[in-house]
Amino acid sequence: MAFAELAVQKEKPVKLVDLWIGQMGLEDDAAFRRLRGLAACAKSMPELLASIALGQEGDLRRSGTRTYHSDAVTLMTLHGSKGLEFPVVFLCGVNEGIIPHTGTRGQSDPGEERRLFYVGMTRAQEELLLLTSGAPSVFLGDIPKDRLERSAVWTRPEEPAKQMSLF
Repeated sequence: MAFAELAVQKEKPVKLVDLWIGQMGLEDDAAFRRLRGLAACAKSMPELLASIALGQEGDLRRSGTRTYHSDAVTLMTLHGSKGLEFPVVFLCGVNEGIIPHTGTRGQSDPGEERRLFYVGMTRAQEELLLLTSGAPSVFLGDIPKDRLERSAVWTRPEEPAKQMSLF
């Protein structure tokens, strides 16, 4: 068995991909950074090659020991979303009192709350939906108007609903 074949079998794919990217001078290329991220998820070179050949690279996101699949909805906190990305992100409760959070112990740090809101918004790769009800968050005022598309999904009916009688 040749030395190169032995190295491919023993080394982790991410090390081999890093070495190759460095030798080719492709460190700044986004596609090769994505390849490096995919290689970090593979346990062996055959596994990496199979996932590339089968087009599975878009189906997997990892964070530590957790695995996220593209065919599932993932619920998490803003803190838990750090370092992850998803094609579509829903930020629910972008209301005054929730974002920024006003707890029972008094006001929280507005700067930290703003940074956390930014973290949540930047998790979206393609589409971000900010959902509000009641008084919207003051942070929405910081987003340029031409970047927001507002639509009312549900509004209260003009007349209150009447209870129907069964008899």
